[in-house]
Amino acid sequence: RPRAPSRVREKDISMTDDTTAGLPALKATYSTVAAAEIARAVEETYALGAVAFCELIRRGFNDVYEVRFESGGRCVARLAGLRARGPCNSAYEGALLAHLQSEGVAVGAAIPNAEGALWRVFAAPEGARTLMLLRWLDGAPPRANLDDVALMGRGLALIHTAGATYGGPPSRYGYSLEALRGGGLARLLAAPTMDEAARASIVAGASQVTQAR
Repeated sequence: RPRAPSRVREKDISMTDDTTAGLPALKATYSTVAAAEIARAVEETYALGAVAFCELIRRGFNDVYEVRFESGGRCVARLAGLRARGPCNSAYEGALLAHLQSEGVAVGAAIPNAEGALWRVFAAPEGARTLMLLRWLDGAPPRANLDDVALMGRGLALIHTAGATYGGPPSRYGYSLEALRGGGLARLLAAPTMDEAARASIVAGASQVTQAR
């Protein structure tokens, strides 16, 4: 049976190769991958059937797509961005989410692909990017009231309690004060949108935190 094409918005349709023939090339540092390409990658990588709908719902640190299957299933496709700090942390993230789920915490755990892996690396215009498929969790943004604050606090407490027994692959990156003051602070201060007043304020704040230890 021929498969119906994945639904994509007009903004996702890219130019064909013949429109760029003979033009000088420009190097990309960030690209937005078309929803149709994500749908194709999901179908080729996961044994979940045909994709009926795929749409970019958030771009930024990671690009996030909603994916719906003809079978009625729904999930999130997360395409990790290239990060100044180094390679993607997929092994740690996938294993930690699986551990939290096994402990009864409601998290969007990674879905194994047809080969049993929790992610796959694809070539994007700017370099290698990692695709991970995650469980879809229904919910609503927290509201500015004490009930929602308390609910969020309980959820975070469950994550921290369950995470204390995690014994899987370690994270590539730490969040110690020394690590944050090192590469993280340097990258923040080097941002092109940072002005001198903001740099001075951040340096002063980092100094106060160090002295308070």
